Amino acid sequence: MRLPVDVKATLQKYKLSASQKFSQNFLKDEHLAERIVKAARITSTDVVLEIGTGLGILTKALAKNATKVMTFEKDKKLLVQLPFILQTETQIEVIPQDFLTYDLSLLQKRFKKIKVAANLPFHISTDVLFHLFEYRDWIESMTLMFQKEVAERIVASPGIKAYGILSVLSQLYSTPKILVKIVKAGFGQRRKILLNSLRKLIAPQILTKVMTSLGMDVKRRMEIFSLEEIKKLTEALYLESGDSEGPKSL
Repeated sequence: MRLPVDVKATLQKYKLSASQKFSQNFLKDEHLAERIVKAARITSTDVVLEIGTGLGILTKALAKNATKVMTFEKDKKLLVQLPFILQTETQIEVIPQDFLTYDLSLLQKRFKKIKVAANLPFHISTDVLFHLFEYRDWIESMTLMFQKEVAERIVASPGIKAYGILSVLSQLYSTPKILVKIVKAGFGQRRKILLNSLRKLIAPQILTKVMTSLGMDVKRRMEIFSLEEIKKLTEALYLESGDSEGPKSL
């Protein structure tokens, strides 16, 4: 996989490379990191736990908002360079250990509550989630980036092929949701009516209810919606799903 110039330059500067052994897929988009922070609703009083420091893009974005970021990294080559990559970020504390072997009760003694935000390596994502569930009463929220297939298993309903133990435990111990890409889905099948193009993201009955309440025709296509209409529809759908704040950007 060809890396973008900025990430490639950073790796070359510190004589690093993405490790297949650790399923490393470095976050490269600062705007995406900011969106993760916003989705996690990190505030100045929050302590955040991150699994996999990587090149520190999400770590630094979290540190701009949180009072403390506890970040786990086990790659020895990365650990040598992290003081230079993170520089003098005093809010960040690097824990040089495998998260799955770490006793989280040690952090429980230090912090009353914690939020989790992370871009998880694929090969350990399920194990990480199960480990976090053991401390669910201590964790205020979890905002995690998974491979698409894993995310779909987490939110899967009974009767669907993806439904299994991961689905059951995730939904038993939390209220998981995928932060949907309404606009992308709508324009991805721009010749289809919205009811069909968003079918995989939103139940038809919910979409019909919301659009009717807004005076919108469910047989319209996304390509003829104005920006203002898209914003109204997106916000109404988030509110219907129980997200009282709704999306801040499309």
